Amino acid sequence: YGGLAGTSASRRLDVYWTPVRPGGGLRMTLVLVHGGAWVSGDKADMGHESGIARWLAAAGHVVVVPNFHLARSHGEATDDIDRSLEDLARCLRWAGVNARKYVAQGKRCALVGYSSGAHLVSLLALDARHLQRQGLSPKLVESVVCIDGAQYDLPFLFGLMRARAWRPEEVKKLRFLASLFGTTKARQLLFSPAHYVGTSTAPRFLVISTGSQDGVRRIASARFVDQLTQAGGRVREHHVEHCTHEEAMVRFAQTELPQVIIDFLRAGTATG
Repeated sequence: YGGLAGTSASRRLDVYWTPVRPGGGLRMTLVLVHGGAWVSGDKADMGHESGIARWLAAAGHVVVVPNFHLARSHGEATDDIDRSLEDLARCLRWAGVNARKYVAQGKRCALVGYSSGAHLVSLLALDARHLQRQGLSPKLVESVVCIDGAQYDLPFLFGLMRARAWRPEEVKKLRFLASLFGTTKARQLLFSPAHYVGTSTAPRFLVISTGSQDGVRRIASARFVDQLTQAGGRVREHHVEHCTHEEAMVRFAQTELPQVIIDFLRAGTATG
């Protein structure tokens, strides 16, 4: 989908869709972004049997699942994050150009991201520069579904994790995040979706979190919801307490998440 000579496997995508019903009209295109802490993961992670890509396609959507540039696992990799976002914007352009082939809408779409993918899709939707560089309007994105992300406000997240730095796992995560997003507030804000809230008309958001009420992802997600709400955004929040971060994907079809997501997307279609 990159439109570049020698396009590598990092710019390949899969499309999940079902034959359209007669008179069913054009369907919504969903671009689904995998997790993997920005440095790993693959489109195949989303497409396993009973997984989220197949489930959303069976519900009547055209689901585009791209591979994209992955960041380095060491050294400040903010340039790599920009390249990831550039690839995802190119994928949206591809989806628009090829929409008719799959009986899908070409002028609007939804973004769905899991874990670090939730950070990428929310940043892509709120920082208009990434879409504009590909000749796309920010209004292209009608809805965003963030599944168990945490990196919406990086300076806040760093502070939250420092307060828990007595836990060895939090120290390790802090060092890793610093290697990706830097140690200064100014640099971290550039890659914080919350930093761009209110700078343009935001799409509808569904922000999902899992685990305990005092968990990092839950607290970070609730803050992002508050920031969107205070800026006049259209946002829904959903928390699944008895579900782990991994289960949200591995056991997606056995959780309440499919219905929550479908209801949210249908509400947008009804009002759009």
